[in-house]
Amino acid sequence: MNKYLFGVMFLTLMATVAMAVDTNTTVTINNAAPTVGTLSIYPDDDIGTAGVQVNPIQNSNKLVTANATVTDINGYADVSSCSGDVYWSNGTNKQTGITGALTGGSGNTVLCTIDFNMTYYDIYDNYTVNITATDAAAATGMNYSTFEYQELIAIAYTAGAPVTFGSLAVGTANSTATNAPLTVADQGNVALNLSWSGTDLVNASYSIPVANVIAANQSSLSGAEYIVLAGGPQTLGTNIAVLGTYDSYDFISIPTGTAPLLYTGTIVTAAIKA
Repeated sequence: MNKYLFGVMFLTLMATVAMAVDTNTTVTINNAAPTVGTLSIYPDDDIGTAGVQVNPIQNSNKLVTANATVTDINGYADVSSCSGDVYWSNGTNKQTGITGALTGGSGNTVLCTIDFNMTYYDIYDNYTVNITATDAAAATGMNYSTFEYQELIAIAYTAGAPVTFGSLAVGTANSTATNAPLTVADQGNVALNLSWSGTDLVNASYSIPVANVIAANQSSLSGAEYIVLAGGPQTLGTNIAVLGTYDSYDFISIPTGTAPLLYTGTIVTAAIKA
């Protein structure tokens, strides 16, 4: 009897199990300092001339505004503040630490605006304005521009106007004004010389010639410097300083034969750069 030998084979199938591992990742974003774009300064009172010209206002302040776009690649919200400074042409500070306003932020940009006053007596000069932007990490960026502050020749009567001689008798000689002196103030930013002229005092067809009116530098004609207001403008009062004043004392003589009326004339004071 044949005997058969049977071999049995077994196959074991193993399921593969997936494995994963992880690790943290880090990155540090470096701070970038803000940058300040080109400054705009206004008002520009002479757009026909290159650059920016600012005209003073007699006896008053002139508001000047400067602005610039600030860019920060960390985002506009990273810009924490901005400020400005104003300098004379010799580098001397006129005004520093002007607080700026940040407005219109979007993306990486925001507008910085500063305002400052120029007085009427600030010297005529080329001024430099800078704007500095600071971010949350105290990094800064700065830019600057310039403007020209113009000359201002300006005067005003601050006392003694109108000139009043009161009631006088015919034949009166060199009577001073009852409200003397006539005070002239320099309300600009340059030193001045003053010139004087006048008109006849009139009432209808009657007149007192202006040759009878004298302007002097003191209340007495004895030893005074004086001029007769006839014959066109004449100088009296020189090198009047910025913010300075000059007192003029006016005298009148009444010619014989003058009719008893109220007479009115004009005294004209002109200013010329000293």
